[in-house]
Amino acid sequence: MDGWFLVVDLTPDRGGAGGSRREGRRSASGRGAELEALNLSLREEVRRREAAERALRKAEGSYRNLIDSSADGMIVASPEGIVRFVNPAAEALFHRPAKGLEGRAFGYPLVAPGESTELDILGGEQLAVAEMRVTTTEWEGESCLLLALRDVTERKQARDELNQYRRQLEQLVEERTASLREVNRELQEEAVRHGRTQAALQRSERLYHTTVDHLTDMVHVVDRDLHMLLFNAAFSRMCEGLQLSTEVMGRSVFEVFPFLPARVREEYERVFSSGQPLVTREANQVGGTEIITETRKIPVLDGDAVGRVITVLRDITEQKRAEDALKESEARYRHLFENIPIGVYRTTPDGEIVEANQSLCQLLGYSDAGSLSGVSVINTYVSTADRDRLKALLEQDGLIRNYEAELRRRDGTIIHTAIDARAFADDLGGVRYYEGTIQDISERKRAEEEREELVQTDKLMMLGTLVSGVAHEVNNPNNFIMLNVPVLEQAFRACMPVLEERFEEHGDFVIGKMRYSRIREALPRLLVGILDGSRRIKRIVDELRSFSRPEMAGSSEDVDISSMVDAAVSLTSNLIARSTTQFVVEKAADVPKVRGSFQRLEQVIINLVQNACQSLPDRSKGVRVGVGVDVERRVVVISVADEGAGVPADSIGRLTEPFFTTKKKTGGTGLGLAVSAKIVEEHGGTLDFVSSEGVGTTATVFLPVPDGELD
Repeated sequence: MDGWFLVVDLTPDRGGAGGSRREGRRSASGRGAELEALNLSLREEVRRREAAERALRKAEGSYRNLIDSSADGMIVASPEGIVRFVNPAAEALFHRPAKGLEGRAFGYPLVAPGESTELDILGGEQLAVAEMRVTTTEWEGESCLLLALRDVTERKQARDELNQYRRQLEQLVEERTASLREVNRELQEEAVRHGRTQAALQRSERLYHTTVDHLTDMVHVVDRDLHMLLFNAAFSRMCEGLQLSTEVMGRSVFEVFPFLPARVREEYERVFSSGQPLVTREANQVGGTEIITETRKIPVLDGDAVGRVITVLRDITEQKRAEDALKESEARYRHLFENIPIGVYRTTPDGEIVEANQSLCQLLGYSDAGSLSGVSVINTYVSTADRDRLKALLEQDGLIRNYEAELRRRDGTIIHTAIDARAFADDLGGVRYYEGTIQDISERKRAEEEREELVQTDKLMMLGTLVSGVAHEVNNPNNFIMLNVPVLEQAFRACMPVLEERFEEHGDFVIGKMRYSRIREALPRLLVGILDGSRRIKRIVDELRSFSRPEMAGSSEDVDISSMVDAAVSLTSNLIARSTTQFVVEKAADVPKVRGSFQRLEQVIINLVQNACQSLPDRSKGVRVGVGVDVERRVVVISVADEGAGVPADSIGRLTEPFFTTKKKTGGTGLGLAVSAKIVEEHGGTLDFVSSEGVGTTATVFLPVPDGELD
């Protein structure tokens, strides 16, 4: 501003022109000083404003770094839902760049400011769950909505897995590992153009400050000396909750948190030196309470070096407790799984055993689960039909209880089991796997067998008492018939000459509504038939009394096999007559006697004849009973062959097993052949079966001949 200038004074010159010019020069010099001062003031104002702008840009950069480095997604949207701003975390959450989101509708339901909700976000081919909190903010002079989005997919999955594990007591809990994504993004924005106004910088600063304060994570920024440069509202609330000072600006983190261990300093030094983010978990005792936090230390470059570190703390105490509870629950159920005295299993739909406890291994005869792994459960069923029926019931109902089936142990022994099972479906509705329990009930089955045998014995004793009484009542009138029929026959013969004389003289006449010509031929036959019937009644009664007569334990006699077979056939004659018109008995001559019980051997033949008759599809099919002797083997052979339906090949070897029956639909108990085989075995013999489906079955009894009988 140095120099000369001319001031013209137009007022009248009262003191002379020269005096006026000198005064004017002095006035110009004074005004030059004023202008110089004004120039200096303007320069100072410019420097002050430029410094303020740099401070604002630096503050804005810090807040923007906080927003851009936040693990939570931040979106600014108009009240109508049009997206104005998206941070990198939101880009990652939606799997779309900011350009693909800004200027478009948000696309998800919004809630009122101050409220929160959960969103299911489909980004690419992945479904994420986010917790959204809505507040209001100002953006470029306009009132907008600030949407804070936290990815809670893993937390929701952990909660769902915990709930599922609690609902399913026998289901094994798969260890869940939470994979924490490390965020190592450092976004640098281009320098704000020189012409951006201070008001815009202030609005941007307010926006970022508001955004950081609305983060639920505790955020603070430290310099290389670990002094606090910045912190958010959540950080202040944490300090208040821990009863720590909230005056933290400029203080060291170790002054703010005196309980921090020395390794925290080493962690900060590592981040400052390496420029790489660091994620850690810490457990600290504060006021008698254990606080578990997850800490993210994110470096912020200042030129080529790390100038600051953004620290984001998240309280994961409840999450850690849930994880520990899950592990404890898993350990508890694993102990129960391994020590419960009932076999527990899981199989594929094809029957491969993929999981089994020690009790199941012992039940099936294996040393441990490793030796059982890969074994097909189908091969353990004695009857594949039992497995197929169980699978069909599971496919129909999804659950079955107390299903009884016979299983074969590793050493070949057969055990009776009770099976509980359920089917678990996959996402497509198909069967993913089967699981359940298996319990050995062989002892219970044996007890039931013995109890049933006692019941049958008791029934036979009651039958013996009943038959004895009935035989007495039947024999009395039958004896009267047998005694009087011969008297009537003699009387008729005595009357015949008189009646014949009358017939010759007067012709035919009526006696008792019948003509004499018929009576004289029919009456003798009727009397003979009555006498034969009476004798048959006596024979049947005698056989019943003999069958029901109690025997002394260990009693033995010489048994005439032919007579024993005749007695058995006689007792089953009514059933035979109803079942077939083709019944044949073939007996060899001179069949030797055997030592044993007539009554018990008779019981065996009765059972075999009954089974043969019951297997016939109609009366045209026949039954043949044969009695012979095998001299070389020194055995008497009794065979009962039928032309019935036959027995399946996989069942022929089980016919003498207690409670196994091919006649469940008609009320078979499965005890008849088991008892018969036991009786034959007691006599030192064997009971064999040969069968062909659709052709028939032959049961053969072999009884040893005593020494000397065949000599």
